[in-house]
Amino acid sequence: MVTVKRVVAWSVVFISIVTNSLYALSIKAYTTTEKPSIQDDKNFISDMISSYPEIISLVDSMGLGRMESSDKKLSLILPRDWKRIESKTPNVISLIDKSAELTVSKIEISSENMDRYSPENILTIFAMSLIGKSGHTYDKLRVIKSGKRVMTSIHIVEENNSNIAEHYYTMQIIKNHIYLIGVSVNPAYEQLGKFLSELAIYSLWTEEMIPTSVSQEVYDEEYNKLVTSISDPQISLNIDSDDEKAIDITDSIPSSTKRIYASTTTYRAFSDDTLSIRWYRYIDNRLVLIKKESRDVVGSEFVYSYLEYSRGDFPIGRYRVVFDLDGMISKVKNFEIVE
Repeated sequence: MVTVKRVVAWSVVFISIVTNSLYALSIKAYTTTEKPSIQDDKNFISDMISSYPEIISLVDSMGLGRMESSDKKLSLILPRDWKRIESKTPNVISLIDKSAELTVSKIEISSENMDRYSPENILTIFAMSLIGKSGHTYDKLRVIKSGKRVMTSIHIVEENNSNIAEHYYTMQIIKNHIYLIGVSVNPAYEQLGKFLSELAIYSLWTEEMIPTSVSQEVYDEEYNKLVTSISDPQISLNIDSDDEKAIDITDSIPSSTKRIYASTTTYRAFSDDTLSIRWYRYIDNRLVLIKKESRDVVGSEFVYSYLEYSRGDFPIGRYRVVFDLDGMISKVKNFEIVE
């Protein structure tokens, strides 16, 4: 069986054929050189869990929190209740549980090939090198760029006689290093593997995250001209389908409203991309799924969904809508129903 422990060994071979990236990357959750606060992490975990309602009870028992490498230069959110395996390498974190195995690695990229490959090519080559002879990819591989962040993920299913293992890898380039998260689980814990690998890579903080002289807004604007993305969702009371825009945008909606709209715009979506839309209601401080639908999208499309309540007024309280493009890009919008 291929496990995440072997990733470091494979990576040593790969280092000699990849290039250095000069990008100083920031990530979805944290964009400064300051370490995130405990409250930042709590809010981030809550947002991530909302996309995985099926495993909330399982995740709640893991003691999720920020863990550091032994040299204190790398930290990210991991299941702290899992057993930690001590490593002689300061930038490697290894955890094990009865249902999964997780490894975090920091891998230096050779400076000799600095001009030979783009960051996208580096991650593609590296990700494909993780597939063993008995493995195959489950999902398509695509590199995502968002703001200053360049990352990818790959899901590998390995079949060895009657044994089946699921491997989830997420990785991103920061300066001249690949930061790699590997999670191996059995098929019964498929959602857990995906959740932990995404949570770890998005919450990653390292001293290498140095702000550039270019503002985040300018950087985002330039990258968004080239990459697959979706706009921040809007909640509104009306939709103009002809002009493709939301009308009467608000985050606080009267309970007497008959229909609530949520909208977004996709940019440069692939022909086989699917946009899923999930509506949630907070009940006793827990997210409960109340509606789910999906749309096939391609290129740039204005997409909207609506929520209606035909039995009188909408229940008062907090709600959330999540737009998810192929499990790679998610945008969340919270709103409230008031009297």
